[in-house]
Amino acid sequence: MALSSNTLCKIGYSEQYKTSRHPQSVAQLSWMAKTMMDEKYIDSLKALSEPNRLRLFWLFLHVDECMAVAEAMDIIGETQYNVSRNLKMLYKAGLLNHEKKGKWVFYTLKEQTAPHCKALVDSVRHLPEDDFKELVKRCLIRLSMRVDGECVIGPDSEIWHKKIS
Repeated sequence: MALSSNTLCKIGYSEQYKTSRHPQSVAQLSWMAKTMMDEKYIDSLKALSEPNRLRLFWLFLHVDECMAVAEAMDIIGETQYNVSRNLKMLYKAGLLNHEKKGKWVFYTLKEQTAPHCKALVDSVRHLPEDDFKELVKRCLIRLSMRVDGECVIGPDSEIWHKKIS
């Protein structure tokens, strides 16, 4: 994998390396890979440190469904800006995948392969369910509004409000 000079600067590698084409040793390659891994893990921890992002991620772990931004807005009860930003941060931290289908953006859980990332995901998975009962209830109601498994109703709709009242 080729690393750009911006990536190298970001992970703190020397100016001298930027001018050479190849790492000077296997140890340097190993250090670079470990630093990048640690950075991704730190990004994951930062992403999960905000309560709404933690709730969203917990939901992905337990519902095992793709979720549109519009659905997440109703489930969490936040604005489009906040929900999109939170989902994007989880995506950038390597915790979610995303795919655009027409006007909808769907997010799904990304499988983790690194042992420390798996442990992080497991720690979120094992948070007490009682803390998320209302969230799960809202999620199941919102997902039941799909037609043929697809989100077809926008956020904050009259149908949604009737179902939750």
